[in-house]
Amino acid sequence: MGHARILRSAGQGRATNRHKANQISSPRAADKIYDKLVEGPKGERIRTAEKLTVPARKAWKVVQRLYPSEFNKDVPNPWIGVTMKTRVKQTKAAVTRDQVYEFANGCIHAGEVEAAAIAVICFEWLQRPENVIAGHIKWTDYRNPKAPTIIRIQHHKTKAIVLHPLEEKLPDGTAIKFYEEAEAVLSHLKKRGTPMILREVDEDKFKPFSFSGMQRSYSFGCTTDHRR
Repeated sequence: MGHARILRSAGQGRATNRHKANQISSPRAADKIYDKLVEGPKGERIRTAEKLTVPARKAWKVVQRLYPSEFNKDVPNPWIGVTMKTRVKQTKAAVTRDQVYEFANGCIHAGEVEAAAIAVICFEWLQRPENVIAGHIKWTDYRNPKAPTIIRIQHHKTKAIVLHPLEEKLPDGTAIKFYEEAEAVLSHLKKRGTPMILREVDEDKFKPFSFSGMQRSYSFGCTTDHRR
């Protein structure tokens, strides 16, 4: 049977793309291929099997329309309806304030001020790292002369704009700062442009970090003792 060779290839970790689509003779054959993909030498590979099955379902539909003669017309898309095992996703423990600021201070000490600022901004104002790295937090939103006690935060998933007060003035003129530690971290940033988070690419030339670039900055710039 055609799919038996595919099963052997999948089980041995070899590519199955050399086998013809019409060798998968039934939805049951796709189920068997999926089951074989799940089996790994060190345990179940549920995520790997899922990553292969979902694209296969779409690819079958697209390629069958373009090259119908290569497919068994009596067999529908066999990848539709494959019952995939569910993964038990581990819950990541939330970081504490102490961990965030320990990390931030470690980054500042290592000269990675932007990494420190990103960690603090994400923690205090509930931002996604990719949005902060992309430059969506701007100096014009932070203690703007027209709103000197406010930081303006836009949540890009919901498009909601939230004005966070940074301090409160008491009748005697004393200011109580709500984010004193965070602002102490932000004070180390250089104003290189409108976005708060920018990197220098050349003399007087700045651009946002790539996500992978910031990961490298985090991995190599901040000491092991401060990573979380």
